[in-house]
Amino acid sequence: MEHSVKTRPSSREQQCYGRGAAVMHLILLTCLIPLTLSYMLLKTIQSVFSPSLSEKELEFIEKIQATSAEIKDDQQPCILIVGAKYGKTLSIMRALKTANPKCRIVLTDTAKFTINAGRFSKYCYRFEVLNANPSTDPASYAIQLANIAKKYRVTGFLPVSQPNASKEDSRSMELMIHEAQSENGRIFDRAFHVPSRLCEILDDKFLFCKLCSEDLGLSSPRVELLSSERDLVELNEELIAKNAQNPHTQVEELIIKNLSYDDLHRLDMFTLPTSPEVLKQYLEKLKVGGNLMTDTQPWVAQTKMTGKEYSAAVVIRSGKIALLSVSPSSASQLDFQNIQHEEIESWCGRFLSLFGLKNNYGSIQLSQFLHKVFSRTWFDGDFDVDDMLPFFMKLHVQLPMLLVKNIRSGKPWIKLDFCIGKVVELNGYDQQV
Repeated sequence: MEHSVKTRPSSREQQCYGRGAAVMHLILLTCLIPLTLSYMLLKTIQSVFSPSLSEKELEFIEKIQATSAEIKDDQQPCILIVGAKYGKTLSIMRALKTANPKCRIVLTDTAKFTINAGRFSKYCYRFEVLNANPSTDPASYAIQLANIAKKYRVTGFLPVSQPNASKEDSRSMELMIHEAQSENGRIFDRAFHVPSRLCEILDDKFLFCKLCSEDLGLSSPRVELLSSERDLVELNEELIAKNAQNPHTQVEELIIKNLSYDDLHRLDMFTLPTSPEVLKQYLEKLKVGGNLMTDTQPWVAQTKMTGKEYSAAVVIRSGKIALLSVSPSSASQLDFQNIQHEEIESWCGRFLSLFGLKNNYGSIQLSQFLHKVFSRTWFDGDFDVDDMLPFFMKLHVQLPMLLVKNIRSGKPWIKLDFCIGKVVELNGYDQQV
């Protein structure tokens, strides 16, 4: 659900409009409660007459559960997951509990998302509020997470990181590993995140592309750093001049992206070269959203890719690829269908081999996720007939509570994101604690 915002943030007119839109959305979500309950009842009846899993899938689950059954009771895993508000967190919890019903799962999220769908799942063992802001107080954030890990004697850490906290989650994980090693008898052997140094590279499109092309010699898009409006204008002029000199060759197109996660403009797909007038209009749009390129918040321009787009999720264990899932992708990814793609498999293998030769990450026994895509094989992101309460709570409690907070604060907002489970606000307000 989206509404347009055309004036600058903090204006009285925009605050009134945003509050009015929030009230209307609250009314709509309330009116939809009977429909949601009817849907839940229908799916429950369907599940009685039609099994949701095939024989092959059931056989696979039984094999996994047989392996987990061999684990002694006093060695059963306890996994700490950051990001209780996200739909993918529900998928991960359900997958973990399917693989090992004795696994305990501790969820956390920031104070703003104290009321979230995940904590109402029957698979959630405990929920803890994180009061520290990873952006403004990363040290306290890391310490608080480590204290939660110590409190529940967790054996693993699997963050579903909010966009501005992935590096802080890496540092938190390293602190957990250090503290576990200093305690005799405490096990911490399931650290499902990358080291902080690697996370800084993977989270930065510019650094990652430069690493692939210049250091590792792998194919990657052209990438240019944009630290000001002037950089963008000059790059556009350069492309216009280059294409004018070679009118019979294919036009080189670059797409610009914010290096930081950008709810407002991540789907713009704005392409260079373009006319100065169109570029000026786009810069005005960025000013309204408060997301202009600066030295501290740069953007990048990358080669605009043609052809089919794919996403890949890679799990690396002890320096080797343990699992690789490739699926057709899109600008807004909602569904994942696993396929075989030899070229992508080969590229991932070469990246791991070349990167491993130049960096000593092999000594840290971690599962490393090169792309934060969770490919769902059996589970819908929110709805599960065996765990329906989170589905209802997200639609009719989590999001309405956020709308109520927005009405009180008057912060300008753009849309409700049902997948992420939040109200998308201007100027990154929705990323604040």
